[in-house]
Amino acid sequence: MKVVFLTPHVGGEGSFYEIFSDCLGVAARQLGVALEVVDGDKQRASMLARGREVLEDPTPPDYLLLVNYMNVGQDLLPVSAAAGVGTFLVVEGMGRDERIAASEPGQAIKGYLGEIVPDDAEAGGILAEILTSQARQRGLVDGNGIPTCCSHWCGSCRPNCRI
Repeated sequence: MKVVFLTPHVGGEGSFYEIFSDCLGVAARQLGVALEVVDGDKQRASMLARGREVLEDPTPPDYLLLVNYMNVGQDLLPVSAAAGVGTFLVVEGMGRDERIAASEPGQAIKGYLGEIVPDDAEAGGILAEILTSQARQRGLVDGNGIPTCCSHWCGSCRPNCRI
């Protein structure tokens, strides 16, 4: 099985997509999957061009892992479907309007296998709770129990936030 991961930008050592690509590589080796990482150079046009090259190759991959960076999924899903390549979106998914635009009315998007994307708002809320809890445990709060490390009105620790 051959899988291509089309990433917006692998970046330097320790960058998010470099770490993500390394994790995919480990999983691919463990599963006996041939993985190719294709870098999009942080440019929508480059991602589209490289995605089309991969999908229009005489021997396309079996699956495409795609970051929907700058909404490239809407343009690449039809190419993927025409090539018979299943596409799974990671990190950045498609919004409702994009899904509608990429499909025929009342039909599933051809070639679209699904997506797994983080819930950034939920993650931020969890992080705020952890940090606030740690501040309270360490006594870094004022008389009202509000963390003294909060030097601005952010809304998570003060009810009348202005930011």
